[in-house]
Amino acid sequence: MQMEEGLDTGPVLLSEATPIGPADTAGDLHDRLAGMGAALILRALEDLDTLVPRPQPATGVTYAAKIDKAEARILWAAPAEEVCRRIHALSPHPGAWTLAGAERLRILRARPCPGAGAPGQALGGLSVACGTGAIEILEAQREGRRAMGAEELARGFSLPDLLG
Repeated sequence: MQMEEGLDTGPVLLSEATPIGPADTAGDLHDRLAGMGAALILRALEDLDTLVPRPQPATGVTYAAKIDKAEARILWAAPAEEVCRRIHALSPHPGAWTLAGAERLRILRARPCPGAGAPGQALGGLSVACGTGAIEILEAQREGRRAMGAEELARGFSLPDLLG
């Protein structure tokens, strides 16, 4: 993209799309886009004399404000798919979080699963009820510890009912 006075408003020289799957986290997307961006920069430099700048559309433009840690708190009353999207959108940083007893638990990966109960209710294993449906925690990080997969987490952690 060419530079202009505004924030990210200049004409585009090259672009490329990538699908975002339901299991992709912000971290996964960051890494994939970094590789794509590096390849596009090399192509742009090689073809700079022949590229035609295209203006960006003015419609649909929004400003993404910095995410506050309070906004990263999981709202268990939401549908399971929405809870998963929030978790993946905030993973790995700042990390969607919930209270597991008195401990803050960052959930980094999850998937919808069968189950029902009161929002935030532990359903057995690492499944948690949402407003509609349930999620299964696939990766999480306990306070003061490193991120771990579900199998490792389940060995030393009994999931209490979670507070949104």
